[in-house]
Amino acid sequence: MNYLRTAWIAICVVLSASTTSLAVAKEDDTLSRIPSIETLTQKIKENPDALEYYYLRGHLYQQEKKFAQAVADYTKLIDAKFKIDGFFADKGQMAYGSRAVVYMQMKNFDAALADLNKGLSIAPNDAMMLANRGAAYLEKKQYALAMNDDIRALKIDPKQPTAYEGIGEIYYKTKQYARAMQYLNSAIMLNSKDPDAYYYRGATQKALGRNVEAQRDFERAEKLGFKLGETTIMTVTP
Repeated sequence: MNYLRTAWIAICVVLSASTTSLAVAKEDDTLSRIPSIETLTQKIKENPDALEYYYLRGHLYQQEKKFAQAVADYTKLIDAKFKIDGFFADKGQMAYGSRAVVYMQMKNFDAALADLNKGLSIAPNDAMMLANRGAAYLEKKQYALAMNDDIRALKIDPKQPTAYEGIGEIYYKTKQYARAMQYLNSAIMLNSKDPDAYYYRGATQKALGRNVEAQRDFERAEKLGFKLGETTIMTVTP
């Protein structure tokens, strides 16, 4: 499963802004600054038109794997045509991108693709969304489409680690091991906390007969929380 990235912004509550340039933040530090689900629910009751609270609560539901609730909150934002106030990069695509990642976690890849397609129709140069659509295509074994999206993402953002991991994973799965190593090394260089990149580099090392190096990568992937067949999520903020 590809390593997905989701950006979120807490407006007038936690953070002032974020960007899709995807600078990695420590997720634990970020989450510790968000009000609890209970607090956000109370704030929504007091002010149901404050859509930023739905955005935050959807993110927390997603982290707790309460996927139906997360989908409901992101759907509320989509129906309301929510945009991040004052955030120039959001033209309305971020709510679609957030819901798509939840659908990926639920293994509903067709629904994820529908949302990513909609988001990209709004913001065709969103590198993170392109890389995540590539991940959805990869899960459906539509490797040519996945590769196309990952290459497009890297042209827009040459430091997009999800795209490097996706290309490396495709090359591994198509037994092009030398190329797989090149892209997986780049993914790890850009994001040393990507468990999927370590796992697939380990698998590539094993295929090349480098068992010691492979075991080292497998152990690193496990420490970072890799579970075969599960979607890995990284929250990104500036």
